[in-house]
Amino acid sequence: MKRKQTLKELPPVWRGQKQRNKREGERKGRRGKKNWDTVDVRPTGHHELIFYSVSSLLCNKFFLKILKMSMEYTTLKQISRDKDNSKLKVRVLRMWDAINIANNHDLISLDMILVDKEGTLIHASIRKNLAQSFRPQLNEGSIYTITNFLVEENKGNYRPVHNQLKILFNSTTSVSKLNGFDHSIPQSKFEFADYG
Repeated sequence: MKRKQTLKELPPVWRGQKQRNKREGERKGRRGKKNWDTVDVRPTGHHELIFYSVSSLLCNKFFLKILKMSMEYTTLKQISRDKDNSKLKVRVLRMWDAINIANNHDLISLDMILVDKEGTLIHASIRKNLAQSFRPQLNEGSIYTITNFLVEENKGNYRPVHNQLKILFNSTTSVSKLNGFDHSIPQSKFEFADYG
């Protein structure tokens, strides 16, 4: 039968920890019960294993941060003409040049169809004077965060989607490409058009 080491026979680091654990247990009135709020040093041959407990407070902050990140984007159904602080996370499904056929095929605007994680479609447009500055930043199929844009009613006969609203880029609009693949946002989407 293996003889239990006395306190004096233990190495200094283990002896000191054992004494601290003993005093802590006596102080809290639960002698012999492990206190996982402190560092627990256990002898295993000639090695020391140090276990640290994970604070529940830090865990809560971590999960709250993840939750906040997932909730910080506005969906396309939530945007309105009254909101000017929306932040979108969308995929560019289609992108094309709107051309004035009657006037020597002059460029009118750079237009796009955007989709979010809910599958909502919206028409976005960049006017002629800003089209060339935004064109290099945008690619079909990529996902972007978009802020500082305008929202207006989608009036007129030219309506590529059924959404009653339309997004307009302006000089302060910010576009940031998100790297990696996001399965939550559809790669394709269509709507049936009505012909009278």
